Amino acid sequence: MNCRQFQLRMSEFLDGDLTGKPCAECRDHIRKCAECQRILESCRDTIAWFRRDAAGTGPLPAALHDKVMRTIQSRGNSSRLASRP
Repeated sequence: MNCRQFQLRMSEFLDGDLTGKPCAECRDHIRKCAECQRILESCRDTIAWFRRDAAGTGPLPAALHDKVMRTIQSRGNSSRLASRP
């Protein structure tokens, strides 16, 4: 499995929807690939934050908010966005 193949299956992997050979291939790939490990951990952290936020545990971390806003602004869509409270 290469990075592209892993990234196409990552959602299924995170959700626990993969079994057998596809699951084993994903596990093997992330053991060997630091970049995909980083991406997977980032996705896990994001999912965990959304679950905590859904439970009412707090606002979006400032660093994440700022990163999202910079990305949106770099794409030219900032005129309709409110500033951070």
